[in-house]
Amino acid sequence: MSQKIKRVKLKRNRIWVTILLFLLTEIVIVLFALMMVGYSAVMMIKPLIYNEVEEAVKISDDLSQGADISSYGRDHIVTDPAGEYISISGEDTRMTDINLVYDSDYGFFSADKEGAPSAPVYTIYPDREADIFAEVGDSVNGSNFETVIISDIVAVYNRTTLANLINGGKRTMYLPFWTAVPMDDGNTLYVKSGIDIDLSSVAELMVLMRIALIIFGVIFVFMLINVINSIVTYNRLTRLFFTDPVTGGRNWNWFLLKGEPLVRRHRGKTYAIFSIGLEKYLNYCLINCNAKGEKVLCEIDMAVRQQIRRQDICVHCNTSDFAVLVKVRDGADARTRSQSLLSTVENVIAGTGMITHIGEYTVDVLCTERGRVLPRNNFDIEAAYNNARTARASIPAGTARAALFDEEMVEQRRWENTVLEHLSSAIDNSEFIVYYQPKYDPKTDTLMGAEALIRWQSPEFGFLSPYKFIPILEENNRITEIDHYMLSHVAADQRRWLDMGLKCVPVSVNISRIHFAEPDLPEQIRDIVDACGTPHELIEIELTESAFFDDKQAMLNAISRLKGYGFMVSMDDFGSGYSSLNSLKEMPLDVLKLDAGFFRGDTSDERGKIVVEEAIKLAKSLNMRTVAEGIEEKGQVEFLAAADCDMIQGYFYAKPMPGSEYEKKMNNAE
Repeated sequence: MSQKIKRVKLKRNRIWVTILLFLLTEIVIVLFALMMVGYSAVMMIKPLIYNEVEEAVKISDDLSQGADISSYGRDHIVTDPAGEYISISGEDTRMTDINLVYDSDYGFFSADKEGAPSAPVYTIYPDREADIFAEVGDSVNGSNFETVIISDIVAVYNRTTLANLINGGKRTMYLPFWTAVPMDDGNTLYVKSGIDIDLSSVAELMVLMRIALIIFGVIFVFMLINVINSIVTYNRLTRLFFTDPVTGGRNWNWFLLKGEPLVRRHRGKTYAIFSIGLEKYLNYCLINCNAKGEKVLCEIDMAVRQQIRRQDICVHCNTSDFAVLVKVRDGADARTRSQSLLSTVENVIAGTGMITHIGEYTVDVLCTERGRVLPRNNFDIEAAYNNARTARASIPAGTARAALFDEEMVEQRRWENTVLEHLSSAIDNSEFIVYYQPKYDPKTDTLMGAEALIRWQSPEFGFLSPYKFIPILEENNRITEIDHYMLSHVAADQRRWLDMGLKCVPVSVNISRIHFAEPDLPEQIRDIVDACGTPHELIEIELTESAFFDDKQAMLNAISRLKGYGFMVSMDDFGSGYSSLNSLKEMPLDVLKLDAGFFRGDTSDERGKIVVEEAIKLAKSLNMRTVAEGIEEKGQVEFLAAADCDMIQGYFYAKPMPGSEYEKKMNNAE
């Protein structure tokens, strides 16, 4: 049993998610770089501020102990809790409307404060004499002092380049500020402090910051170009994957990707799936050229897409097949649409010699007894299209029409699968039975030969005639197994009858046209017959006239080798084709079987009699014996006897019979 191949579902790739993640990653990287530069600047300024704050705290401690703090040489102010002056030394240049925060607990800088549960937080007031605070507003109240310093330095030196200051001899910048230190008695000491900022270090940090921004800017641009290129490549590959190279339209992959979700999503709508095929398309390409054939396919694709809505789907599957999915009102509308598509395609291929076949499968709305619409969770568009193809395959060759899928086709498909699955076991268990239909001389009523026919006696399905399984085996290239089976069983029967002392006559065995494609077929036949010990002259190899037109030279070589091994070769169904005389001219046959069609209808037809008589004369002129098959009436026998026909096969003498009954016929013949 063949293993079911799981089809991979194609999912749509969300490019915008990739772009968003890329942008977020770049923003995070840039912010991290800026943060590291800012952290470096803080680490440069923090120790300077820390020393000044520690000095202010020391002055506060001395003042609390009653010591004279004038020796420190610092301007200072003492205020009461209400903010009123208690004492003042120097000029009050505080920007009292702006208060900043300085947290002395900043990593290792507060490690020397032994026993302190946590480092205190001080309030810093900018000094009016500091240039960089000239434009600071009260919006920075509560901000970290270091952050305000760094941002203001950057703002100032965006207007006045740092290089000019350094080149002008200004290596440092003095930054005065006031530190507020709370005292134990509730008063507050304000000490004027200041730090010298190394402009060269600031310049280096700003250069580093700019370099970092430039580097990340270049990386950002490069990655953005790469993302855009990836998107363009993805879209190009997507178009290539879903574009048919012949028509330039959509292909089978698109039909699978879009069709199945569409039908599942609109479970309350009826859909029709059409399989459109062109008979004799390859012949057209052979006579003209592939380019002209592909042009016809492009015209069909365009014509069909003009007949359907934008939401419907039309794709070129393979060779000359198209798959179409359309929304319809009901089954009747689906049949109307199939006829419309048939007319459309027929108009395109008019004059090309091609014929249109259309198979249709309707996806109906499923409802409960209460009318609730059921979901289509198990809908498989590939299986639905195969149903449409099955309907198309039921159309007879040479007929331009549309066919609808029905349950009878399902049963036929199941039966085909059953036959193929049981073939090997049926051969191993000898379930196939050889029937023999005798051939008689119409002048003497003497048994002259027989044809081997097959029947299937199945334990599961009962007695089956050949038409129930032979066409299936031929279509699936399994008929060669039956050829071997029949040949070996007939040869074994002939050997057994010889051993019984019966007078055996040649028995013809049908060999399928497919089998003649094997270059060693004559040797296969020889070895099978020899394995049974049967004389070659008792086996007649019967082939159909149509086999001659598959590979003429291979057929002639096979016939010559078979005759060289001592086998007789006959042509079955002579007269059923249109090139019989041409095949007779070249094939060295021993026996010619006249098709039963010669003898159907009015037995008094003089024109038919003339044809038969001349065919018999022609065969005799070519040293061939003749067999008339399908003979059921005495008048036909008398006519053929008078026409000098060698043998007659038909119900007038005997029906096909099992080997045991044929054996009795042989006994009676003796």
